[in-house]
Amino acid sequence: MKKIRVGTRKSPLAMWQALHFQEFMQNCVSGLEVELVPVLTSGDRFLSQSLEDVSRSEDVVDKGFFTKEIEELLLRGEADVAIHSLKDLPTQLPPGLELSGVSSRGQVADIIVSSRPITGRGQVLGIPIPKLQGVRRVGTSSLRRSAQLRELFGKQEILLLRGNLNTRLHKLARGEYDLILLAQTGLERLTGQTFFPDNLDIAVWQADEAHFASEFVWEGQTFYLYRLHPELFVPACSQGFLGIESREGDQEVRELVHHFSDIPSFQLATAERAFLRTLEAGCHAPVAGYSFFTSPTQIRLLGKVLSRDGSRVLRQEKSADISDVSDAAFLGAALAEELLDAGAAAFMSYGS
Repeated sequence: MKKIRVGTRKSPLAMWQALHFQEFMQNCVSGLEVELVPVLTSGDRFLSQSLEDVSRSEDVVDKGFFTKEIEELLLRGEADVAIHSLKDLPTQLPPGLELSGVSSRGQVADIIVSSRPITGRGQVLGIPIPKLQGVRRVGTSSLRRSAQLRELFGKQEILLLRGNLNTRLHKLARGEYDLILLAQTGLERLTGQTFFPDNLDIAVWQADEAHFASEFVWEGQTFYLYRLHPELFVPACSQGFLGIESREGDQEVRELVHHFSDIPSFQLATAERAFLRTLEAGCHAPVAGYSFFTSPTQIRLLGKVLSRDGSRVLRQEKSADISDVSDAAFLGAALAEELLDAGAAAFMSYGS
């Protein structure tokens, strides 16, 4: 195969992901041409609406308001693969498509971004966390983030925050929000900077402020960053992974994608996606999941389901030895069943 066509969103972060894949593949496979096919998706067309409202109006509830149009390209044969932020890719793919590769994981944490330093510190579950005294307006478009904000920090006003990184930082700098929440990996990829050391060990965080707080300058404005530990402020399932989607049975594409895909990451992503799929949680549910290896053959999976106001929280974790992706899928499904047995379905009802 001498040419591969890559479907991607047109957003800056999606284009970074596609260019990253393009560069990797062209360096890895001699003579391969990688053509990008940018697409405007439902989630990109309605930036004044919440993702939840977009999903309802476009009839794409858990059907991929950031992926649907790209998948249609694949099914029409106008692209050979699609590259996604894996957290945006629904757990049930359209007939004829498959998840053929998962990248190694980027930084998984969420971060608080503020135009002013946050001086107060506290601890929850032994993990350092900023105190948000005087904070009234918080910007995020994620139900998962807003529910955990209310759980951990109180009753701040949660305001809709959509748009690309520049738009979001401009709004913060103008004082439209007291702080905003972003994914660490997205901020680092778009700015080309590394803000925090990789180590996520809680004891290290307690001893070393550099793992917890940082800052950066953007267009002459200093912003202050506070990383939320993923075992406390649990990320979205599959946050930090890139997913490669292709047509089922396309062996030539599978063999190419194998160069990019990372087997341990595929196992972690499979556990988290099985967890989400078993819960049957779409974009209307504050659900979080985070898995990591505790040994070369064992995965620990944390799962969290919240009510929208953060007043009710179910959190459980489960570990298992993993030899292949089927073991990882079983782990994710088993943890979801435990949460469902504990009453998670009531939390995920619209309006709960």
